[in-house]
Amino acid sequence: MDMSYEAALLKVADAYAARVAEHGGKSLARVATIVVNRGSFFDRLRDGAGCSSRSLDRLFDWFRDPTNWPANDISSEARAALVGVGRPALCTTCDHRLTDTAIRACPVRGCPHAQREAA
Repeated sequence: MDMSYEAALLKVADAYAARVAEHGGKSLARVATIVVNRGSFFDRLRDGAGCSSRSLDRLFDWFRDPTNWPANDISSEARAALVGVGRPALCTTCDHRLTDTAIRACPVRGCPHAQREAA
């Protein structure tokens, strides 16, 4: 069953909020302010308000970058939701798209991130 882009974004946001609760970091309101200049974005989306494709694109791009996540680690639930909407997480070093949600290290030969994760 496919989920809507809004539902996928909320799933990613929930996973991010769980990581923040565990490791500390920016609140969802702060992320929304930084990315789409509206701190109430996620509350409004949960209340049934719509959003533009531009806002969705900006937020998905922000969430797919592991350096924006606490401990630089995107949860498997968030990775799956990102892949489901065609926005897989990126390697922090070479920007390779990490489409396999089970792999956390970059599979690109010669990427320093892959070597660091394998060690």
